[in-house]
Amino acid sequence: MTVGIKELEDMMSSYGGSHEQAARDENLWSAVRQQFAVDPNIMYLNNAGQNPIPAMVADAFKKEFEWNTVNPLRAWDNIRENMNAARVELSKIFGCDHDEIAITKNCSESMQICQLGLDLKPGDEMLCTELEYFRMLTTFRHRELRDGAILKKVALPVVCEDPAMITALIEKGITSKTKVIMISHMVTFSGQIMPVREIVQMARERGIPVLVDGAQSFAHLVFSNKDMDCDFFGTSLHKWLGAPSGSGMLYIRKERIKEIWPLMAAVEGDRENIRKFEQTGTILSAQSAGILAAIKFFHIIGPKRKEIRLRYLRDRWATRLSRNSSVKLLTSLKPEFSCGLGLFNIEGIDLKALSHYLNKCRKVIVSVQAGANVAGVRVSPNIYTSIEEIDRFCDIVESVIKKGLPASGA
Repeated sequence: MTVGIKELEDMMSSYGGSHEQAARDENLWSAVRQQFAVDPNIMYLNNAGQNPIPAMVADAFKKEFEWNTVNPLRAWDNIRENMNAARVELSKIFGCDHDEIAITKNCSESMQICQLGLDLKPGDEMLCTELEYFRMLTTFRHRELRDGAILKKVALPVVCEDPAMITALIEKGITSKTKVIMISHMVTFSGQIMPVREIVQMARERGIPVLVDGAQSFAHLVFSNKDMDCDFFGTSLHKWLGAPSGSGMLYIRKERIKEIWPLMAAVEGDRENIRKFEQTGTILSAQSAGILAAIKFFHIIGPKRKEIRLRYLRDRWATRLSRNSSVKLLTSLKPEFSCGLGLFNIEGIDLKALSHYLNKCRKVIVSVQAGANVAGVRVSPNIYTSIEEIDRFCDIVESVIKKGLPASGA
């Protein structure tokens, strides 16, 4: 039976079971899958990289884009209207004032606004962990070259179920020259959830700002800023929220906006206005129309229902594969430390060869992740992923464990 978005909304709103029961109700998630135009010839398990968008998001984007093509004047009128509406709705999810939210192109831009916008002098130290996203590390290296600031990285365990240990290791890296700390809310390699609130509070006592990379956590985990109490947070909206590509969000606590220089010039009168970070020239109003539709879809599914379903899918493959002695799981399965994405490797199997076999030969799209002290295959299903796909993925990997990779790679 074909299920449209209105029928899905009715199904979700009238569902009488618990979130845990909903996570296991394949009829419910089959109806969700119908809202996505996912290529049936591939099994897409790299949603931590890029998400397919729901049909209602694509429709909203297309409709606005076509209107703008026909009537450019209308486009000018709609740009700020759509952006401001998206700003308000995002602030409700994040738990802040709408004047603390800027619409950006992605998490990288959001983080770079803060990383490049802070005043730093030669010898000032920038502290982060070795598990940060490569683009954010590159940005701090840029400041080393440009300004003579110094990047220091703290080594952390890949899997850690002791938040106090993480906080203590970061605290140990602080010196009198530390001027900024950067951490991920959810580590992009492994899905490790970091103790953001504890780190922020520890750093605040020393007058050190903390930049939080929320690329993998926003619209994935259920949280708001009151749970973190952070001053700076960046995320992509085209990942777990399911907005169009090139959509991002930046949060800066109101009283700290004036401290950050925008990437592109803004008028002096906007020094304390969050909109100074949006002064990038002409943009598409269709982008924000797509963000608004993605937010609506997010609420139709339900944030907690979504989080529990994502964790259920991750647990299904991770628990099964970890029963094999040659599999090393590099993600905690405790719900307070991880959610929908996980990392694993197989003893004696080359990761690049495994990835090539899965991606090219079996049409199972995963991502090989490699950092300072971590390497593995990252698996990240989404709410449109079926149990049958998860089980088939496990069948394929277990065949590799038993027989090895085919000599031809085919």
